[in-house]
Amino acid sequence: IAAFNGDTTNNIVYMEAIPGQTVELDGSATKDPDGDDVQLRWWVYNEAGTYGNELSVNNAENETTAITIPEDALNSEIHVILEVEDESDIVPMYDYRRVVIDVVSVVSTQQTSKPQIDFRQYSRDGIIYIQNHEKEELELNLYQV
Repeated sequence: IAAFNGDTTNNIVYMEAIPGQTVELDGSATKDPDGDDVQLRWWVYNEAGTYGNELSVNNAENETTAITIPEDALNSEIHVILEVEDESDIVPMYDYRRVVIDVVSVVSTQQTSKPQIDFRQYSRDGIIYIQNHEKEELELNLYQV
């Protein structure tokens, strides 16, 4: 099961970042239901995103790593894939998780004292949309870059 930041669902993860920001990628909760060992690999699906240059993830085989958003990536999308392979002796199985990073000039952030469960944030046309399956009130700080 490919897990991103502890989330083991199959949902695509959407997040925002600003140019120059380092985005943490955490697949440490990834596991195999049969208990087999797993190998992880992070990679950028360049063809799916709108950023025009090649981009890769450093330390791509680590459970946790990071990607730095290029300075010229404003108003683009970067798709990062977590690929998981179990080390079965019979037949290896794969699972994938997609993280879509929307590169914006203003990032909305949640205060760390609030829970960050099932949280999705994005903006379109100057409007910030917040989705929280717990229906909790969320506080945001806005930063202009």
